Amino acid sequence: MKRNMILIILVCVMAGNILPVFSEESRKGSSIGAHYGGASLIGSNHGNLIGAEFMYRFKERMALRAEFSYSSTSSTFKTSGQYFTTTDTTSYSLFPVDFTFLYFVPVNNKFSAYFGAGGGYYSLSIKEESQEQTGNSQSQQVTETYKLNALAPHLCLGFEADISKRFGIYGETKYFVAKDTLVKNNTESFSTEQDINFGGPQLRIGIRFYF
Repeated sequence: MKRNMILIILVCVMAGNILPVFSEESRKGSSIGAHYGGASLIGSNHGNLIGAEFMYRFKERMALRAEFSYSSTSSTFKTSGQYFTTTDTTSYSLFPVDFTFLYFVPVNNKFSAYFGAGGGYYSLSIKEESQEQTGNSQSQQVTETYKLNALAPHLCLGFEADISKRFGIYGETKYFVAKDTLVKNNTESFSTEQDINFGGPQLRIGIRFYF
């Protein structure tokens, strides 16, 4: 992910230096945007990230942003013996909705850096599927779904380059960690509880349209 962030920064820096100047005025007002990137969901599980944002720059250097995104990934583990085959699949889906205060630092009239802090609501869905095939018998499948939900703060650092009077491209890294209790019930009618941290770094590149 470090390599991807370096690439995002280089793209924005190059765009800010080679694109023509369309306006020397600092951006103000409302904008909408979309982004794509990668996100850490839980532990070592990473997935693709897509999202959208609405931002209002109430001053030349200050803005408020609301955004939502979606990221997912899955892993499969297969075991087999002489008379059976078992396939276990775990899928993760993360739905964040958050708000951020941003402060922009102009580098030149086409390129600026920004940093921000805020908070959001983070929901992680965990779906566990286990399928067992024994001999010539019909396969048996068991599916369990768990939800982790938490409020958590976050930090972000980004770079934006103007490509026209209305459009800008940006790259951003964002970090949050949320915590909730995972409760699992088994067939013996008792449950287990475990505190789980989820989230982590996110890297994205996107485009903004200013009204």
